[in-house]
Amino acid sequence: FHEAIAQEYAEGKKPNEVIKEFQKGYTLNGRVIRASKIVVSSDKQ
Repeated sequence: FHEAIAQEYAEGKKPNEVIKEFQKGYTLNGRVIRASKIVVSSDKQ
């Protein structure tokens, strides 16, 4: 699981593709303890 916290233009990437991970997420016994925080690509500059 993840939470998108920002969008950035990334040449050669599809829109909404994960390009960076700011904070790692964790699970314990199959349950999400903390969702990872990510940056996704945008199709506009």
